[in-house]
Amino acid sequence: MAGKKTVSRERRCVICGRVFEVKSAREKREYCDRKGPCYWKWNEMRRKLRQEGRVTEASAAQARTADMLAHAEAKLLIVEQEFAKVDEARRREHEMFGRFVDQVHLMLDKEIMVLNPSSPHWDEREDYSWAMGVIADWRPDGDPTMPADKAELRRRLAQADEEYNRAIAEGDVDGAGAAERRKWRDMDEWWRTHPEEWARYNIAIISEAWREDHDGEEMPYDAVELEWYRKEARRRRDELDAGTGGNISGADERHMRQ
Repeated sequence: MAGKKTVSRERRCVICGRVFEVKSAREKREYCDRKGPCYWKWNEMRRKLRQEGRVTEASAAQARTADMLAHAEAKLLIVEQEFAKVDEARRREHEMFGRFVDQVHLMLDKEIMVLNPSSPHWDEREDYSWAMGVIADWRPDGDPTMPADKAELRRRLAQADEEYNRAIAEGDVDGAGAAERRKWRDMDEWWRTHPEEWARYNIAIISEAWREDHDGEEMPYDAVELEWYRKEARRRRDELDAGTGGNISGADERHMRQ
């Protein structure tokens, strides 16, 4: 019995253009000779194409990375500007409240405004003890609406910024670096002992970035990223209350804040 005849198929060499035959349709050979010049040239052509592909992919990856970095820097700049606006608004309110308290003191001293024990509401004065205490304890460098430890942190950060700017103006690079490191140490310690504020700070930044990327749409409250910060803050609080933890490296803190 005669064997089954193999069907030849024609191909055209991609190197020299000569027509040649392959024995199987599954054969993917694109050159006419298996060991000759066309084979060698075909291998060289494939090598160059692979090299060009790798270079193209690397360039594309670098471009994507640069674009992501630029996008992140733009977001950070916007967040910094928004925080600056909030801080300026708080500063104006602080100054306005200070003027108000100062004038109340003057009116009391000059008896323009007096405490009247004969008032029929005199017995209710305890209901207003908080306001009277705020006025009595007011200091120009303080903020009665802010906890004492946070006010101290803000004072230390402001002092570090002042020392940093002075060092830069004087060309003292080492002094500027020391002031910046001291500022970050104070911030790291604050985040360590106040995990709830640490979480709120990061959630605010992430939510703002989400609104920018989604045309003002609010980020879902139960988003995985936000839930992680809430759970982590609770975990740290539990460790702090138990006296067993709450520690985290400054480098990790700065990475998470960014």
